[in-house]
Amino acid sequence: MIPKNLLLKGPTGSGKTEIARRLAKLTDSPFLRVEATKYTEVRYVGLRCQLDHPRHG
Repeated sequence: MIPKNLLLKGPTGSGKTEIARRLAKLTDSPFLRVEATKYTEVRYVGLRCQLDHPRHG
């Protein structure tokens, strides 16, 4: 089975978002950014998602 998602972990400024964005562009895949800092252990505080590279039809 081929994975359909990717989760990157690392310190701020290490290039995680840029790597994911470029991989999405190279594979003509959508890039969905979710900010984990908008969550708490108890409940969702908010959710900010941004589709940076929409799939062309």
